[in-house]
Amino acid sequence: MPAAPHRAAPASPPSPLPRPSGRWGLRAGLAVTLLLAFLILYMAAAAWFVLVAVQLLAEPLPGGDAPYARLAGVCAAVVAGLMIKGLTGVRRGDMERDVVQVTAAQQPDLFRFVHEIADAAGAPRPRRVLLSPRVHAGVSRDVSLMHLLLFPRKDLEIGLGLVNVLTREELRAVLAHEFGHLAQRSSAMGRWVYVAQRAGAHLGAPFDVPDGCLSRGVAADGRIAPAGTASGRTLRGARAAAGAAIRFVAAIPCALARQMERDADMVAVHLTGSDALVHALHRSQAAEDSWDRASRFIAAEHQAGRTAEDAFCVQARILAHMRHVLDDPHYGAVAPVPADDPQAHRVFQAGPGRPPRMWQAHTPSHEREAHAKARYIPSLADNTSAWSVFEDALRLRRHLTASMLDAPGAEPAPLQETLQRLDERFSREYLKPRYRGIYLDRSSVRHVVDPLALYDHETSGDLAAHALLYPPALAADMEALRALEAAIARQRAMHGGAPGGDAAARWRREPPRGLPSGSLAASEQALAQVRKRLHAHDAACRAWHAAAAQTVGRGWPEYLEGLLRTVHYADHTAADLADAHGAFRRMLARETAPRRFGKAARRRVLMAAQRLYRVLETIYEDRDAVRPGPVLGTRMAIGEWAPTFGSLELVYPSARNLENWLAALHAWVRRTVDLLSLLRDRALEELLVAESRLAAHVLRDAALDDAPLDADGRPPRVPEFYTTLLPGQERAHRAAPRDPRNR
Repeated sequence: MPAAPHRAAPASPPSPLPRPSGRWGLRAGLAVTLLLAFLILYMAAAAWFVLVAVQLLAEPLPGGDAPYARLAGVCAAVVAGLMIKGLTGVRRGDMERDVVQVTAAQQPDLFRFVHEIADAAGAPRPRRVLLSPRVHAGVSRDVSLMHLLLFPRKDLEIGLGLVNVLTREELRAVLAHEFGHLAQRSSAMGRWVYVAQRAGAHLGAPFDVPDGCLSRGVAADGRIAPAGTASGRTLRGARAAAGAAIRFVAAIPCALARQMERDADMVAVHLTGSDALVHALHRSQAAEDSWDRASRFIAAEHQAGRTAEDAFCVQARILAHMRHVLDDPHYGAVAPVPADDPQAHRVFQAGPGRPPRMWQAHTPSHEREAHAKARYIPSLADNTSAWSVFEDALRLRRHLTASMLDAPGAEPAPLQETLQRLDERFSREYLKPRYRGIYLDRSSVRHVVDPLALYDHETSGDLAAHALLYPPALAADMEALRALEAAIARQRAMHGGAPGGDAAARWRREPPRGLPSGSLAASEQALAQVRKRLHAHDAACRAWHAAAAQTVGRGWPEYLEGLLRTVHYADHTAADLADAHGAFRRMLARETAPRRFGKAARRRVLMAAQRLYRVLETIYEDRDAVRPGPVLGTRMAIGEWAPTFGSLELVYPSARNLENWLAALHAWVRRTVDLLSLLRDRALEELLVAESRLAAHVLRDAALDDAPLDADGRPPRVPEFYTTLLPGQERAHRAAPRDPRNR
């Protein structure tokens, strides 16, 4: 692809940016003071352990207490060594995985583009430019205590999944925002706070190479077990204290982030105009969603022995399909800025929006847009693809795709065949635009135990009521549903202290930005209301078509109910098995963490494995009761269910075969969940097709044959009793595991 000419960038921002307030300076000063105090106390504790070790090991100690003193000296020396290691260690940047470094000789246009932006923003040029397949852009640095005095040069990561959807000016705005963090007065102190905070957090980082050696030594030789155990416990206590101090101190610099982000946005606005950054933010959410779907599709293709040639073509095709599924031409695209009063034009509306993961710690998108357009600067009207700044983009895309799959040198499948298989996935009935995306990544049956509760018995079978089904408002409800689910998940992670939580909000006991009101309970109530509307609509759809089937007769009422029961069975059963497997894997990770895996832990793992086996065994015992029928069997391309499902050949877990059992478990769970998911998806598709045929017959007198029952004149059937898993009843929320046979 020939390189497009670059726009001349200004040498500096057109006007000065606002200076940090006095309150901001006080907060930064307090943060730095507390971090220094913590580091001084930490170094004093390390020096004390060194002194104790020297006294106990170097001085002669007469009497019978000498062996115990030597043991205490060894413990003190080990703790001191690991604490000093934290002071001298270097925490590498966060972008060392799945990246490809490029040089100016390889990508001259890209480096000229990046350097122009850095120079215009008044920021230092990056040390390295790294390309990744992700939807991401950011700067990273190595962190250690030495960097408190000498700031290291930064690395710039550019995710090609983001490049794939942006224009050149939008990419310029994104990079200008990142360089803005390095150029502003408010960021000058912020950089010092960031380095000190990260270096302090590194002091408490557990289980690297020295820690692993200590754990393995204790497990291998019982003679050093007492000293090693005592050292480990002392070290864990020190790290717990360090972690508590860091969490306390981290809340203060996090509170400074809002000003820093606003200033970085203003750098982007000054260099590229008010619209470019807003448009990039709008495209980023769709880019992340389409890239996640593309990654899953490519991984499935790779497991089937078909290596994708170009992951970014797959992402672009998924974006086009999603616009069709959601009936939204602006999904991942932006409308032209109106010529009249462009400052008042808004891309984002106030509400629980879904910020992209790369910017999820920022203020809500509608606030960022309002700030960017408070002093409106027109953006350059240029729709040139961001790929124009890359040399030999096609080769680069293929190289990153192979790197992502860890399959260098593998012969890729023809691109057209890959895209054709992708098109087939999006050709399903439940993904047609008329359904407004209501069946996309959402279960319409998981919220009830009894399939008959999926009917709204008060819904009228009147012909006019059909026009009320699948209204345009469903699209807004689905967007609100996804936004609320994502926002509440972030808030729960924050309250649980999970990585990525907003430390400043946790300190202030506030929810993350972007939630519809001031508390988690209010947010969950809003989510419950959206779900209630969607469930009511689902029930109305099922009831109207059931009433139409009663009018027609000829086996159609039984056929619709059989399909709905099949969807319910397959969805609940697959969810329960996946949840049981996930709970087992979490338990296994806890029990086999880097420490001694004793008999008690092994016994707990074995009991959990046996509980999971009973869940899997029950599904296979019920396989003969699943009868999809001729049409559904044809849709699944499997014929009869039981012969395809087969028998469970995974043996019962015992103390003797546990290792081999664990090695074979994942494949069996994945195969079972995949088959149940296939049954669910095809049953849902056949249900919607049957409902459409009934509606066409009732409304327009279209031809309609008898219901396609099986040879015995019976509809699709599933077991009468089976395990159900309602949302919120997952094993992570239960006090004790349940027996899957108690149904």
